[in-house]
Amino acid sequence: MLVAVLAFFQYRWLGQVSEADRERQRTTLNQRAREFAADFDREIGRIYAALQYDEAGGADATAAFVKHYNEWKESSAFPQLVRAIYLTGEPAATSGADNAVAPIPLNRFDPSSGGFSATDWPAALAPVRDRMMAARQKFTAPATPFSSGGNATFRFVSIGQSPVFASVPALLIPTHRVQHITTGPPTAKDVIRFEVEPLYVIVELDKQVLTDTVLPALVEKHLAVDDYRVEVLESAGSTPPAALYRKGLAASANLSPATADAATSFFSVRVDNMRDTILRALPADGLPPVPDAASSGSRMSIVVSESTAKAGGELKSVAAARQGVEAALQNRSTIVGRAGGFGASVTYGPGAWQLVLQHPAGSLDAAVAQARRRNLAISFGVLAVLSVSVFMISINAQRSQQLAAQQMDFVATVSHELRTPIAVIRSAAQNLSAGVIHDEARAKKYGELIDTEGRRLTDMVEEVLEFAGISGGKRQFAIAPTDIGRLTSDVVQSCESLIREAGFTLDVAIAPNLPPVNLDESAYRRALNNLIGNALKYAAGGRWLGIVINATPDNNVQVTVSDKGGGIDAKDLPHIFEAFYRGRYAKERQIHGNGLGLSLVKRIVEAHGGSVAVHSTPAGSAFTMTFPVQA
Repeated sequence: MLVAVLAFFQYRWLGQVSEADRERQRTTLNQRAREFAADFDREIGRIYAALQYDEAGGADATAAFVKHYNEWKESSAFPQLVRAIYLTGEPAATSGADNAVAPIPLNRFDPSSGGFSATDWPAALAPVRDRMMAARQKFTAPATPFSSGGNATFRFVSIGQSPVFASVPALLIPTHRVQHITTGPPTAKDVIRFEVEPLYVIVELDKQVLTDTVLPALVEKHLAVDDYRVEVLESAGSTPPAALYRKGLAASANLSPATADAATSFFSVRVDNMRDTILRALPADGLPPVPDAASSGSRMSIVVSESTAKAGGELKSVAAARQGVEAALQNRSTIVGRAGGFGASVTYGPGAWQLVLQHPAGSLDAAVAQARRRNLAISFGVLAVLSVSVFMISINAQRSQQLAAQQMDFVATVSHELRTPIAVIRSAAQNLSAGVIHDEARAKKYGELIDTEGRRLTDMVEEVLEFAGISGGKRQFAIAPTDIGRLTSDVVQSCESLIREAGFTLDVAIAPNLPPVNLDESAYRRALNNLIGNALKYAAGGRWLGIVINATPDNNVQVTVSDKGGGIDAKDLPHIFEAFYRGRYAKERQIHGNGLGLSLVKRIVEAHGGSVAVHSTPAGSAFTMTFPVQA
């Protein structure tokens, strides 16, 4: 009952442990995925932060850029990641009523000379150029005066699109220009103007380095412990997403983000890097009122909202504008600036690539289930061993009780068997010593009686000692090649008087030319004598004894002792070779014996490498000893 209760709680506890282990592994895996993405984006962010071009620096801007580039290259773990650097130039002036957008000049950075030189747009940067041209088309419009007497304009630049072009791959880093202009009457104050046409630094990355160097290094750092299956997908630009990196997957296998154990996006510029760039464009002084053509005295407002359709309150200072920008970026919401019908927005979206992870077992759930089955098998195996042990202890206790009862019965039987011949010997000795026997014939008869009972005592003591010696492993057999036919004849001859006195007919059949058998002669005599004695005691009704010896085809010699008694009870048959066991027939008829005879026969034969068997029917029993022939 205790084992059953323990098994129930063990099953329940292992289920709870498995659930906790699943959550722990999932949390750990997600944490590793986030660390992987953070490390990758940190490398991209360092490039974004280091390769800023400060146009306000004038002639020193390029020198500062070269300095920052060299510092990044010396400190970067992957300096070969940057393939080329470009800087856009001032577009040509536009004319005409159709507001045509002029091409954007491009300059390439030469690290050896530390300068920029004009170049054509590479085909690989076509996506970057197309976006910039589309943005210029969208935000180029007729100037709107702030007042009827002025001609100043107020325009916002779009800085809200992702700076990452994963298909190239490349980074687009804006270099905003902020100017202070005076407009309107002398009482009007300075206002801030964001130029529509900022310059951009374009950093072209080496995709081969990303997929062959950066990704394997980060996988080895964060995901090599448990040897997860890894796949990096290009989440934009192809359906289904193209695989950029694979590990632990068969050639035809693919991982699905929907069914994977963990998935996260990466390859983006993080909030900190983007915030620094945006806030760099805001001045440090105040934000004064701006006269507007439609409503004099209105203020320029930067409205922070969840979306462009939901406007918030006015921000009346640059400090408030900064706080709004930082809060919106931190919450990944949208910032909208409006003035004179023009605006700008900043958004922060997911990364362009996606990391997908799967446990080597096929899934994390499958791995946890497999571990649970293994733990259940071990636990229930231990409980099964415990149950078997309890069962065996119970059986052993019962057998010990039976053995103790048999030993007590043996002691009582041996005591009784010893008392009978001792009493006869003492009685005969007393009669002889008292001189009551004067007849020589009667004295001789008394002497024979004493001799017979003495032999009986001797046989009984030797049988007990033989059993004790074999059981304790102290009996040493002197085994030697023996003529088993001759030895059997000697034993039969020594027992002839007993057989004759019992009124038995004896038939002996010994096959000629028997091969030698390795035997201890005294032990064999003891075994054969016990079988003959048992037949004389328990099969007296048949009055016949047969001894047959022959060789078998499997290179053995068999000795069979048969009788024509009433056979052995079926209930007693499985136990007759057990020590101290006496059958129902012997107990009912009070036949003398100590229950060791057949047990000794079995132990002696097995000590010679042989076996003993019994075949019993109501017409008689046959005991067969099988001995291997000498090699």
